[in-house]
Amino acid sequence: MSGAQEAEARRERIARPFALCHADGYQGIGSALMGISRSGMRLVLLLSALLLPLMTISQAVAINAPLRGCVFQLAPLVTIDQQGKVSGPVIDYFRRHIEPAIGRTIEWQGLNVARLLSNLESGECDLTPLLSYSPERARHFRYIDPHLLLLRPVLVVLVPSRLHSVERQEDLFGTTIGWSSQAIVPPLLQHPQIHIDTLSQLSWEHGNMQKLLRGRIDAALFSNDISANHFRAKLPAATRLIYLPVTPLQVHIVLNKSLGDGNPELVQHMRQMVERVPLASLVEPTPRLWGR
Repeated sequence: MSGAQEAEARRERIARPFALCHADGYQGIGSALMGISRSGMRLVLLLSALLLPLMTISQAVAINAPLRGCVFQLAPLVTIDQQGKVSGPVIDYFRRHIEPAIGRTIEWQGLNVARLLSNLESGECDLTPLLSYSPERARHFRYIDPHLLLLRPVLVVLVPSRLHSVERQEDLFGTTIGWSSQAIVPPLLQHPQIHIDTLSQLSWEHGNMQKLLRGRIDAALFSNDISANHFRAKLPAATRLIYLPVTPLQVHIVLNKSLGDGNPELVQHMRQMVERVPLASLVEPTPRLWGR
């Protein structure tokens, strides 16, 4: 073979893989690469065999990883101590009934209401156990039906207070009422002549009772009489409990949107457990929760 013929043969050998690529697209590239090195392909297969089990384990860990629960204080149903440890009948209920039903544990963090709502919306928190409903919240979160508890709001006043009962909104005109920041205010209390004074601290109930004792507020609002009586017993002054003429408040287990929309089976297991074992039956007789 002449020198010119050898040069032409070399050019054809060099150009052939590119011709395959042009004619057959990626299939040509794959064929050319497979032809280049069988040892390289064996290495790829070996790495795949090693990495696939690791990927499967990683997915299993993600599926079974503890959920991040966020909760605000609602003593004595939910209590947050000075070290941030969360306890109470509501937490016990989740550990004994909800966690086995969903096959996952829950790691709890105590937050104020504003921070809890923010973390739930951002995905830093997976769920919260006692959140009341509003259309605005429902656009951002996934509510679990049926409700977990039914609560009737009450006021705590000092015995010398002019308030003995509340039958209509006008009875509260000119009063200052202590409540929790970012918590929903009952419609009865939403009026320019009723001032709502809020606290954002974790121990907001204790803070409001101290303000009541010092005369800085006229009444302290509680979502239920169990919590109100719990803090009344600690106050060194005589107080009176006033039930508000409002519709009892439904509170639900609420998931962040991503968890709720992406895990229909988890939602179903939670719903079935709440229906099968109502929390109210384990905490107190139902009338104590919604008033007498």
